[in-house]
Amino acid sequence: MKYSPAFVRRCHGQAIAEYMVVLAVVAVGLAIADADPAVVDQLVAAVKSFFKAFSFALSIPAQHGV
Repeated sequence: MKYSPAFVRRCHGQAIAEYMVVLAVVAVGLAIADADPAVVDQLVAAVKSFFKAFSFALSIPAQHGV
């Protein structure tokens, strides 16, 4: 079964939205639990690193047939 490119993009967008919801719940849980600020800083640094790598991977042109 072959999916249309629009369907695939929509599914990827949904996965990112779900990831952000889970991440927000974890961040709020850490903030409410009076977690060490270093833990929250590490979480922020990890998210920044993830999105930096994700955007880099998206910027690489696709090589078809290689």
